[in-house]
Amino acid sequence: MFDLDATTARAAAGDAQAQYSLGDVYHQGLSGVPRDLAKALGWYVKAAQSGNPAAFNRLGLLAQKGEEVPQNLVKAADCFRRGAELGDAVCQYNLACCYLEGEGVSKDISLAYPWMLKAAEQAQAAAQYNIGVMLYQGAIGEPNVARGLAWLEKAAAQDQPDALYQLGLCFHYGNGVDADEMTARVFYRRATELGHIAATYSFAWMIEHGIMQGTALHQEGDPAMAAGWYARAARGGHPMAANNLGLLYAQGVGVAQEGDTAKNLFEYAISCGEDSAMFSLGLLLYRGGPGLASDLIEAMKWGLLSLHHQPQGNAQKLLETLAPKMTIEQIDEAQTRADQWQRTAKTLLWTTESKS
Repeated sequence: MFDLDATTARAAAGDAQAQYSLGDVYHQGLSGVPRDLAKALGWYVKAAQSGNPAAFNRLGLLAQKGEEVPQNLVKAADCFRRGAELGDAVCQYNLACCYLEGEGVSKDISLAYPWMLKAAEQAQAAAQYNIGVMLYQGAIGEPNVARGLAWLEKAAAQDQPDALYQLGLCFHYGNGVDADEMTARVFYRRATELGHIAATYSFAWMIEHGIMQGTALHQEGDPAMAAGWYARAARGGHPMAANNLGLLYAQGVGVAQEGDTAKNLFEYAISCGEDSAMFSLGLLLYRGGPGLASDLIEAMKWGLLSLHHQPQGNAQKLLETLAPKMTIEQIDEAQTRADQWQRTAKTLLWTTESKS
């Protein structure tokens, strides 16, 4: 049980850990103590002056975020440096990130690398992932795929989501390792379980299309199961997941055919920057479907936009199909709408609760 008086006495006597603990107590309002930012900062500063690296990190984060105290990126980087020099892995990682992003210091990957490596060598998972990527991609010299993969594996062993996803990509496409779809799927699945949105999309794609084609381990695709995973990724903001889920609903593959649902998914994907969904939406509006009437003017508008954004796609064929079915006035209206179109944020109305 926390004893405020005893902890205060130890802090007053110079106990750095007690000083840091009091900072947390007042900062977060723990153990029934009212929040008091001024007192919290005072104890954090005392703890830092007493050599507590966690206090330097906390002060650095406060200055970096600028939510409770004025933002000061230079001060934040300095706090991280002081903690890093005391050997704290978290401060080393945060300082390395400052150099990578140019926050409070000059952007310099050559200065980021040694601090990131120090943190990685202390088993800081995010640092292990970053070192792995730096080595794998040759960010500080010639690529060293073997060393990069070794660090990614260390981070993945700690369930670092980005590392799991990157290893999934490596095994999926044979980047630096022999392609192994089954292993890729395992990595994607674990990253998905940890909430990694891009991995969730990749996992869904593998489920939809199947894996290990032409081998004894071949598994057929399962669009119905994929739809659920696409939905999770789409709700997390992944535009291609929304597009692919829209295709399933447009075609009625693995799910009930629902034109209105597909339309919303395509519109959301487009709003997030997925231009391939323009053609999908144009084709859908041409054909119509359950819950959605055909709209030739809107179909041509999206065909024109698709042609503009992805001229090598299939938009020209769609436009050639539409033109004979439309009047000159309708074509002009479609062109006007396309000229006036601007990308705006859309809300994803579809949810698994309402559609699965």
